[in-house]
Amino acid sequence: PLGDYQAAEQAAVAVHLKVWIETDLVKRWEEGPTWFRAAVSRVAELASQPGVVGIKIADELGYNDGMNSASRIRRFLSDAARALHAAAPGKQILVDLVVPQLGCLPGHQAAGSPAARGCARF
Repeated sequence: PLGDYQAAEQAAVAVHLKVWIETDLVKRWEEGPTWFRAAVSRVAELASQPGVVGIKIADELGYNDGMNSASRIRRFLSDAARALHAAAPGKQILVDLVVPQLGCLPGHQAAGSPAARGCARF
């Protein structure tokens, strides 16, 4: 229920914390426009509370979530930004990304690849 989340927001603000709303808009976006709009609406209602500074819309975007191409990720980010800027103006948007090709995530570098050799030096 929204009331529970709003109470938590109010408790955080009462002790001078800034609040971020966290949601999985990727899942809702993949379920289709109706589910996506409903999720954006709910998140916007929570984000309208005093002390809320932003919305985290994805956790580990691109990692086992169906977002398997740059064009798909761009479409999602564009749709999410457009919808949230309209529904929750002035709120920051946060995306958590995982790009194993750029890092040293165990088990995600081909043996002998430049990435694997680079990780071995750390």
